[in-house]
Amino acid sequence: MNELNKDQTAGSLMTDEYLSIPSSFTVGDVISLLKKKRPDAETIYYLYVTDDQQKLAGVLSLRQLIISDAHIVVTEMMSPSIHFVRSGEDQEIVAELIKRHDLLALPVINDQAQLIGIITVDDVIDVMEEETTEDIGELAAVRGATDLTLSPFMAAKKEHHG
Repeated sequence: MNELNKDQTAGSLMTDEYLSIPSSFTVGDVISLLKKKRPDAETIYYLYVTDDQQKLAGVLSLRQLIISDAHIVVTEMMSPSIHFVRSGEDQEIVAELIKRHDLLALPVINDQAQLIGIITVDDVIDVMEEETTEDIGELAAVRGATDLTLSPFMAAKKEHHG
């Protein structure tokens, strides 16, 4: 297996602007925290629940939080089944996970399963565009196009008129 360029990993795409909440918090605690901190997080559609060691324990949607009673502990309502990636994961895998599961964000963990960041769907769109451009370039090269500065349409037109 060839070594990944660090610029092509999940860690290079992630942001540390996310919300994590302790697993011991109640809904009321979380709402108070949100009002107090007025987070500048990139996305607060998802709230990530962490244990005492900052390990990712689950996820909670903002919608779930708003419609729940204030006394409920977040672990009672969070989803412990969560998609995540490790920081060294290839960015193409990240893009595929977000696309396949229709996610707005994907948490990133380190080797100790601690939450260290998130990758949002808009961060991944650039990766998908780059991959598509590479695929088109490779396809044009296979078809014998030598001028890779041409648009796919112009390359196909040139090929047709030979």
